[in-house]
Amino acid sequence: MPSLDSVKKKTKYSPNMGKSKQNLYRHAYKRIESSISKGSHIEAVALIESIMSDRIETALAAITNQPVTASSLGTLFKKLHQIEPASDALRAAIWEWNESRGFVIHQMVKLTNDHDSTWTERITYSRKVAREGLPLLKELRKYTDRIIRENK
Repeated sequence: MPSLDSVKKKTKYSPNMGKSKQNLYRHAYKRIESSISKGSHIEAVALIESIMSDRIETALAAITNQPVTASSLGTLFKKLHQIEPASDALRAAIWEWNESRGFVIHQMVKLTNDHDSTWTERITYSRKVAREGLPLLKELRKYTDRIIRENK
C-alpha cells in the first residue's frame, strides 16, 4: 500500500508512466462499468472523480511545467479554468456534478434540514450521479486532452 505522502505528490515523468497510467485507467473504467451494473454507485462516483481530478492535474502540469499537488476536483477545475477557460456548458456541468458527487460521497448518512431523504432515495440519486458522470468525464477528457496536446 502506498504511503499518503507518495499518493499526494505526482510522480516525475518516466518512460513507463504512460503504460502504467493506461493500465490504471483501463482497470478504473472497467470497475466503473461493473460498479454501475452491480449497483455500487458510490464506488463508481469515487472512481469517476479520481479520473477527472487526474486529467485536470495532468493538464495543469502541462500548462505550468510544474508538479501539481493532489487536491479536490472543484479546486483543481477552478485553477485550470482560470488559466484555460472551459466552455460555459462544461463549467456548469462540472460544478453541478461536483456538488452532487460531494453529497453522494460525504452526505449519504447525514440528516440535515436540507437533506432528509430516505436511504432508497439516496441510492437512487447516487445511481443518477454515477450515470451522469461517465458522459461528463468524456467531455472533460476532450477539454483536458486538448490542453495537454497543445502544451507538449
